[in-house]
Amino acid sequence: MRWNGKSITATTFQFLIVIFRCAFSHEEHTENNADTSEHLRPISTPAAETYVSVDFGIVSHLPSLTRKVQAYNSGLVTMTRLARDAHLLPRVGASFLRIDVGLGWDSSVKRVYQLALRTHMPGILGNVISDFDLSSFSFDPILKLSEMLNQYRVTPIYSWCYNPFDADFTKPVTNLTEWSELHRLISFNMRKHNLPAIHELYNEPDLPWAFTGSWEQYQAMAAAAAKGLKAGDPNCTIIGPAAAVPTPERLAGLLQLVKSGQLPLNGLSVHAYGAGAWQTNVEILKAALEKASVKLPIHLNEVNVETDPAQLNSYALAASIFSTIHELLEHEEVTMANWAQLMESGAGDSWGVVTEEGFLKPAFHAFYLYARMPQSRTQLMMTSGNAWIQGFASSNATVATAAVWTTSLEATDVTLSMQGFPFKGPTQLEVYIIDPTHNHGTTAQFIRPSQVLTFAAQDTVRWQGMLEPRASLFFEVSPTK
Repeated sequence: MRWNGKSITATTFQFLIVIFRCAFSHEEHTENNADTSEHLRPISTPAAETYVSVDFGIVSHLPSLTRKVQAYNSGLVTMTRLARDAHLLPRVGASFLRIDVGLGWDSSVKRVYQLALRTHMPGILGNVISDFDLSSFSFDPILKLSEMLNQYRVTPIYSWCYNPFDADFTKPVTNLTEWSELHRLISFNMRKHNLPAIHELYNEPDLPWAFTGSWEQYQAMAAAAAKGLKAGDPNCTIIGPAAAVPTPERLAGLLQLVKSGQLPLNGLSVHAYGAGAWQTNVEILKAALEKASVKLPIHLNEVNVETDPAQLNSYALAASIFSTIHELLEHEEVTMANWAQLMESGAGDSWGVVTEEGFLKPAFHAFYLYARMPQSRTQLMMTSGNAWIQGFASSNATVATAAVWTTSLEATDVTLSMQGFPFKGPTQLEVYIIDPTHNHGTTAQFIRPSQVLTFAAQDTVRWQGMLEPRASLFFEVSPTK
């Protein structure tokens, strides 16, 4: 997204909305709110035919279907909403949740949305520090949040931000000893309570909405924070810099600190929004790591391939999510990506796949279905006149699954054949469809199969149907109960 020629990420966008908006605009909860965008209307006559052949008896040489894509929530999501919707985390296969928290603010700020440009963003944790005073530090908010996530076996990735010692939270910290001690208290208490976490050094320090100091000042803050974290827990995991607009020059300085041992990073983190943005930023990080002769995994810990609010709410985003997962699996250097976002922030934006009211958008179903796929990838072969159609398949001893989707604006007839099942006897095929007429609106329920077919004992299961423009198909075969 661009604004006055400057890059804006989701966090920036949320902050601006919080400041300037007069009212929220919520989505209507409906099972049948078809997308009426002209370019998304289904084409009545398929432009191509697609033949998909899956053999669950042949192990694919392609990367296994790992849970590389995890979750991200804005720190503006309230504890009440997170407690209500936390049960969705395992449903989308999330074992990590990144949150850019607000460490503290002036106690005169009474409500989350009572913000101005020069006040602190309180975020989900509330008062960790009050009135800019380190002696007021309370671990209770962090403990409560961490224990709740731990109940769902979810490890938090805490981006510790922003400056809690100044009325202007964007200013660089002047007392680095105090800043280091704050981080020591955090990691020490996490270890004391046996709570796992990944610690991230600030959030988007390369954007002026979050940090108005120089890059050298950020590097000094990062080194001091890392020193404190290691003092509190020598075995803790630290990542950074959560860059929004990475440049070779800034990365070179940061990686020099890593190489010299002054900044003990376990991963290099970056954000990306919009079509093609994450591929560009990953290449920038790869080049910087190679030039510095430093080996670190890349954490793509805020990523979304859409920026248009209409598309963020559209059924078509499900296909884009499948496509993004498919491509990320090929990037070994990216060990984790955090989709932005799981839950809407509550600041009037549309980034989340779960609405502020707790309803599930069509995009949620893509993560839900992918989480049901076994990780052992099997052979899927495709012949199509449409190059934008993709798919993958996997199986274990009790279930065989395949996903097929298209990001094309053309419809296609699909003929699918599946064989080599890891089980014998009669089978049941469940077909899940996400398109302009199936599962295209917000809902309070998990996606249900659009078709359920049963087959007598046989070696091959076949299905024929249409794949609408920018639509997704998911197939799940299991022994008949």
